[in-house]
Amino acid sequence: MKKTIALCAAAAIAPIAAADLVELTFDMTGVSIDNPAFVYGAVQEQNLYAGELIVAVGVRNMVVDFAGGLSSPTINFAWALDLNGAGYGAGIFYLAGASGPFAPGSQETFNIEYDVSVYGAQVLPADYYGTWNAGSFIGSDTGGGAVSVASGEMYYILDTNIPAPGALALLGLAGMASRRRRG
Repeated sequence: MKKTIALCAAAAIAPIAAADLVELTFDMTGVSIDNPAFVYGAVQEQNLYAGELIVAVGVRNMVVDFAGGLSSPTINFAWALDLNGAGYGAGIFYLAGASGPFAPGSQETFNIEYDVSVYGAQVLPADYYGTWNAGSFIGSDTGGGAVSVASGEMYYILDTNIPAPGALALLGLAGMASRRRRG
């Protein structure tokens, strides 16, 4: 009887775990801007999630140093997104105007989240940029190391049918526990 209950419980949990929110995080520590014509950041190969819906993107506890000697340092945050469904194409997008200017030599902390579900945002197709399809970036209208990240992260929140690795591990443990009792 206990075996049947354990198996039924694992089967009941599986559909709940299969449709879940998954967070992809990018450690931005050490990212700095060398040329204001470009964005700089971190990328990941997340082909497993290609085409999955992106609910939100954000910046969490990002501590940024603005170099002294510059007149008006700014910062902007960008994410690699597939916005074809909203007619914007696919690529790297700023979701708001630049923040700032900040006092030269200052340090600021950022916590921002944007709801992108209204755009039908998706994870870029597999290996869209050669070896990666998910990434988060900083940009600025000043360069030369004027903006550098001391610590913090940027992230995506996905609404996916692909279970998070933790959900898969729990289901696997439930199956092992059931088998162990049989033997």
